[in-house]
Amino acid sequence: EIGACDVEQFDFVTEPLDYTQDQWDDKCYVCQAFAKDLEERVQLTRHVTEGNIVPLVASTCDRLSLTPHYRDICLQLTSGKLLDDVSWLGKVHSESVIRKAKAEQAFPDKLCEELDWCKAYVDPEVLK
Repeated sequence: EIGACDVEQFDFVTEPLDYTQDQWDDKCYVCQAFAKDLEERVQLTRHVTEGNIVPLVASTCDRLSLTPHYRDICLQLTSGKLLDDVSWLGKVHSESVIRKAKAEQAFPDKLCEELDWCKAYVDPEVLK
């Protein structure tokens, strides 16, 4: 244990934890880890602005323990249009946290699905 955190929080997971993650690929795992780290830091930032969210997003890959393969995937999230999109979604999320708005889905799922880096899990029973 490290402080109040479990070591598992720092491990980068690349295998499904349950059946809802069976269809995840490398991009999805990276995006999920990226979004979880970003969400924690956004929540610790008193006032998120367009000026301070971009550096938060841009530094996220450096904070994750990634192999070169996964780091290359991660860096795609921190450049060009994806940097703008992720920064905007992070800022909007911070505003909903301040308002204590009830989210329909967890931030990592929302961010990664909006970016098309993860596919939403669809229960096969619902499709019947």
